[in-house]
Amino acid sequence: MRVTVDDSRLIKLNKWNLSLNKNESFPLECFLATQFISYAEDEGIRRLLVSSISQSDIPDTGLKIWIFNPDIRFTFTQSSKPLRGLKVLWQSITPTENVSTDSFHMIGFEAVVLDPDAFNTLKRCLDNTMQLFHQNIEKSEGWNVGVLRRFDEI
Repeated sequence: MRVTVDDSRLIKLNKWNLSLNKNESFPLECFLATQFISYAEDEGIRRLLVSSISQSDIPDTGLKIWIFNPDIRFTFTQSSKPLRGLKVLWQSITPTENVSTDSFHMIGFEAVVLDPDAFNTLKRCLDNTMQLFHQNIEKSEGWNVGVLRRFDEI
């Protein structure tokens, strides 16, 4: 279990780091998709600026994510049945790039900070799912197309 403590003495427990049963686990990708779905459906936020904080508390890198469709079904060769997912458009950004964030979510992106493991998993999943799409649709107006798996009946 990983516990994050900041200066305000708040403790943050990430669901993906907790387990009641050692024999049962779920992919981190599903927890991230659930968090993004919550932003889209509960708060009406579909544009996210996702970053990871390094040991020096300076963002290493980031992703601009646009939640395009929070509920799709998709298939690929490694799966015998359709999977439920979240379709996102995304772009990588550098630490020096200036991206507008605002608390009213009208013009900018909602800032989301993930721990390095979660951020790297997110980036890897998005990179891997780009290979699922035909070359003509893997990019749209400079945005990469990706899919995150959702929790579904097991």
